[in-house]
Parts: sequence; C-alpha cells; structure tokens
Amino acid sequence: MESSNGSDAGTKEFAPPTELLAEASSLVLEGWGALSDSEASTRLERLERLSRIIDGAKINGAAELGFRARAGRYDTGGAANPTALLRDLLRISPQEASRRLAIADATHDVLDNLTLNVTPTKQPAVAKALEQGEISQDMANTLIRHVDQVQHLEDGGRVPEGTAATVEASLTEIATQYAPDYVDKCANRAINHLDPDGNKPTEGELLAKEGITFSRPRRGLMAIHGHITVADYEDFMTAFGTATNPRATGDVGTQQAAATADGNSSGTGSTPLASIDVSAQESSAQNPTSQDSTAQKSNARQDALFPNQGPMPDWAHEVSAEPTASTVASAASGATAPIKDTEEPADFSFRPFDQNGEINFDRRTRAQKLLHALVDCGRKLAQLSELPDNGGLKPQLIVSVTLEDLKSGLGTAHVPFSGDIPASEARRIACDCNVIPAVLGSDSDVLDYGRSFRIVPENLRRLLISRDHGCAFPGCDRPAPWTEAHHIIPWSEGGKTSLENSVLVCSRHHHLLHRSEWGIKIEQGYVYFTPPISIDPLQRPRRNYYHHPQGLLDVAAA
Repeated sequence: MESSNGSDAGTKEFAPPTELLAEASSLVLEGWGALSDSEASTRLERLERLSRIIDGAKINGAAELGFRARAGRYDTGGAANPTALLRDLLRISPQEASRRLAIADATHDVLDNLTLNVTPTKQPAVAKALEQGEISQDMANTLIRHVDQVQHLEDGGRVPEGTAATVEASLTEIATQYAPDYVDKCANRAINHLDPDGNKPTEGELLAKEGITFSRPRRGLMAIHGHITVADYEDFMTAFGTATNPRATGDVGTQQAAATADGNSSGTGSTPLASIDVSAQESSAQNPTSQDSTAQKSNARQDALFPNQGPMPDWAHEVSAEPTASTVASAASGATAPIKDTEEPADFSFRPFDQNGEINFDRRTRAQKLLHALVDCGRKLAQLSELPDNGGLKPQLIVSVTLEDLKSGLGTAHVPFSGDIPASEARRIACDCNVIPAVLGSDSDVLDYGRSFRIVPENLRRLLISRDHGCAFPGCDRPAPWTEAHHIIPWSEGGKTSLENSVLVCSRHHHLLHRSEWGIKIEQGYVYFTPPISIDPLQRPRRNYYHHPQGLLDVAAA
C-alpha cells in the first residue's frame, strides 16, 4: 500500500514492482473522469512509482551497455565511448547519457576489463531504492553526489570511517519521504555539520569574490551581483530580514517605540556584537539598583507587548530581556555566560591607524567596501528601536553553541538562516558581542512559566530557538524568526507555557496542527511528530532533519 498526505509527504509502504507492472495497462490507458479525488491521487502516485521502476531498469541497461562499450563490443557502430553510444541509440542529450552512466557506475558492480577485478557497488542503499522504484533518477543523482562528498571527507580522514555508509543509508531513508530539493538542503547541512571548516573561504577567495557590484542601467533598472560571507549574511538578515518575514508584526515594534518615547520601556535594539564574561552573577549582586531598573523596564515591555497578562515575576529577570547587543550562546551544559551592557553603540567604521599607531593598510576591494558598508548599516540599524519585532523578539542574531565548543573553537554552532557554521566563527562573533546565557536544563534558568503566561515570553522563546532552530515540523525549512510558539497541550485545556510543552512551528504548520490530529512529543531535546492514521497507518514518528542535520547520523541505526 502507498499512502501520502499530499503536501507533506509521509513514510510510505511501497507496493512490490511486480504488482505495479501487472496493472500497468490499466494505470496508463483507463480514463480519469470517473475517479474520486482519493482514487485519482493514488493512481497518479502509482503511475509515478511505475515510471521510477522503469527508470531503474533503464539504469540497469545503461550499466550493461556501458560495460560492453568499454570492452569494445560496439566499436563497429562508430560510437567513441559509452556516452556517445547511449546518445545515438536512445536519441538523448550527451548530458542525460552521462548522468545515467554516472548513476549506473555508483549503483552497480564495476568490472575492470584488464584485470577482471570487480569493484563492489559504491552505494548499495541507493541502488536498492532505485531498483525498487522508491526514488527517482533525479533523487538518485542528488544522493550519489552528496554521499561522494562525504566519502571524500572519509578518505581524507576528516570524518570517522563508516560515516559515508551511514549518511547514505540515512539520506536514502528520508529520500523515500521527501522531495529532492528538501533532501538536497538536508544533505548540504549534514555535510556542513560534518566538516564546518571545509566551507570557510580563503583570503584570496574573499579578495576575488566578496563584495557587491552594480551593472549598467538597462531600462531604468540596475542589477546587483556579489558574494557575502555567512557571518555577514546572518547580520544582514538579522536587521533587514524582518521585511521578508511572512508574519511580520510592525505594530508591535511601533508600540514599543512609542513606549520608549514615553520613557516606559528601554526599547534598546540588538546587534550581533560583544564579549564573554563568566562573572555576571557576581556583577549583578554588586549592583542591585541596576537589577531593579532592569525589572521595571522588563515589566513595562511585558505590559506593552502582552496586555492583561499580569506582571512578570521576579525570577523571570534572571536573563535580561533587553540587552544592548546580543548573541545567544545556547549551551547544553556548563557554566553560564553573562551579559555585558554597552552604553555606546558599536563603531564599525574603518580606522586608518591601529592601536599601536601603525598605518592600517586597507586591502579591501571597492566591491568589498560597498558590501561591508551595507552590512554595517544593518548592524547600526539593529541598535535602534525603530525596527519591528521579528519572530517575537527584537532583531538580534541568535547563535546556538555549546559552552565547550565556544571556548575551544572546535565543533559547530547554529545560526538562524544558514544552519551550521564553525564554532571558531561563533568565537569570532562572541568577541564583539554580548552573550546571553541559555543553558538548557540548568536549575538557575527559567524553563517553566506555568499558567502565568499564555503568550511565550522572550526568555522562553530564546530557549525554544536554541532547541528547535526553526519550524520543527518535518520537511519544513522556515527559520526561527518566521515561526510561532505552539502549545503541545493547548492552553485552553490546561497546558503550561513551558519548554516541554512548547514547540516552534511556522504559521502554515501551526494552523495544520490545530485542525488535524498530528501528535507531538519531545525526546532527548528533539521534537517528534506522529502523523494521523490516514497519512501513515503505522503512525511512525518523524522529525525535522533540515534544522538538525546531525540526526541523519542516527536514522540508519534506528
């Protein structure tokens, strides 16, 4: 039996190829008008499966003809190589012929014509799925390309032995559930997670590519071209990304700006720049007046954003809701990192002399200077209180990283729009920015607001971002600023506003959860969704691998 929920593909029970081949004539020749909606979608799905089985047979044939062509058995026909043979025989493009042969080489045993040595199939899991019609040629090509990248890392000793086989099995498993573009995104993030330093540009690449350029005007329009580093892209989207948020709340920012003008709220913006200090609690204890002031400002902000919710309790001020500049370091365990307030806005301008009085030569190209000026404008704008809230928070770059990785510079960190980055890059960001502690599971952090608040407060939302990284629904790639907090047990039914009872989902999937019977559970820090019986009769839990690519390493074992 094959089942699907349409827009959100589910785990499928595939019919045997022989069953589909037996009914091929009826699937192809019978009319569609008398079919119900369910019957029509099921028939189209089975037709697609049938075409994939045929595609798998085509790959088998390409593998066999490629072997015979390399042995010289088709030389009399004038074909110079296997690609030319398939091109002339099947009347397909050379690119399509080469693609089929590449898939065949990765999914079949290869016999050396000289030594007669047989090289086993490189990717057996992909080969089996392709032969059974569970994946398309397009999907097979995507899987082979990414598994080859992981195999290259394994051959170079950059990842443990056996990682490529694990990633192949994991990607093949989710490839039977999702479209190629989503699998491609998950695979890219998985590779970035495995080898975060492999994508760092060199100084030469930065000089050659980084920056923005403008074309000559054409019909009143000018094209913009360029390259930007991941760190600068995150800064840019932090400031300007609110304009692209499908759930932008400009009225909230307006209310806060008005409250600031009246002196009822701090209204201080955020920018991704500052430093780490492990003595914040001592500093707060020595300055109780500052604590009281912070509590008053937070209460004013709470009243402006969430009226009729009551005052914010004292324990909710352990983490400041209004940093001058903030990056959140989400640690799985260990000591907390404090907030260092900065009175003056950060200065990003270029200085002609360094701290020793030596001339500071600026080797940047004009394109780089233009780009850096644009990004700096965004950073300065993020310090103001004019920008609206984005995803329930003032614009701020939230970097999730364990405390150990932040200190050592090894491992990975997570940023909202780009996924995993090297922990060393997170250290660079932390050198110039305030760090707000979000130590999951620590007794000193507020993880449960009980029934005091219906709307998720800012401190709890930061923890949700650190855990979920974006929309947690399977197959969704919406970043955290575009999400809403959903109560697993509804508030109206006695559900608490807590980390264990909340999950980040985008607006579309938020509405889906409220009108359908999807189940949600949280295990070991990951959110699992159980589909209704109509989608998956076995109701197998599934999770989001786009925001948590490290989970791909666990799929095969499961």
